[in-house]
Amino acid sequence: MNTLYKTTLLITMAVVTWKVVKIEKNTRFKLRNFDYPKINNAQSKSLLDIASHDLKDI
Repeated sequence: MNTLYKTTLLITMAVVTWKVVKIEKNTRFKLRNFDYPKINNAQSKSLLDIASHDLKDI
């Protein structure tokens, strides 16, 4: 009975894992052709200034 229990548990875990992987693969957002925006130093400095100003308000 112990062997049957372990076998059933192993098969169940394999099926659940397979289903989760299948669902995740079909629902994930794919970033294949995503171009990262180019930010120069002035833009990044202004973004940091805005972020630090917002953090002071907290």
